[in-house]
Amino acid sequence: MKRKWYMQPEMLVAISALITSLVAVVVAMYSAYIDRAYAKASVWPSVLIARSWQSNRYEYIVLNQGNGPAIINYVTMKVNGQPVTQWQDVLNIVAPDVLVNYQQSHISNGVIRPGQQIDAFKVNDPTMVSALLKATFEVEMCYCSIYEDCWISTGVEAPQAVSTCEIPANGFLQ
Repeated sequence: MKRKWYMQPEMLVAISALITSLVAVVVAMYSAYIDRAYAKASVWPSVLIARSWQSNRYEYIVLNQGNGPAIINYVTMKVNGQPVTQWQDVLNIVAPDVLVNYQQSHISNGVIRPGQQIDAFKVNDPTMVSALLKATFEVEMCYCSIYEDCWISTGVEAPQAVSTCEIPANGFLQ
């Protein structure tokens, strides 16, 4: 009696090799997926926008708390509901008659290293500090990782993932 084709020893070996190969391909694909996820997580930026103050000092800071660089694509800011493009606009809105010296750093584009803190704005004047504390700030910063995963940080909530950073027309220039 002749055996069926799939019951012959050579075919059983061939089918076993095919199944083993398919399993190996699936395992390799899953391993590549896990490696990619790990690589992304190992360079994930997490940007914090915050303010700090005392009676005679007010600061706005930007800090990258993540593991990877944050590529800043844009920043928008509103003070008391009014869009601003530079720190002088902020001062003109909150205390138009007060002249003060202030320090500023550029935050609207560039790269923030992991662990780097940028003192975006600093003023040491009690009158201006009081005016700034009464103001309402709405800040939005869109940044991406080196893998082009992007987030928006507002300083109020945890950063939200977005597909891309579409640069708005009314961006903050400093």
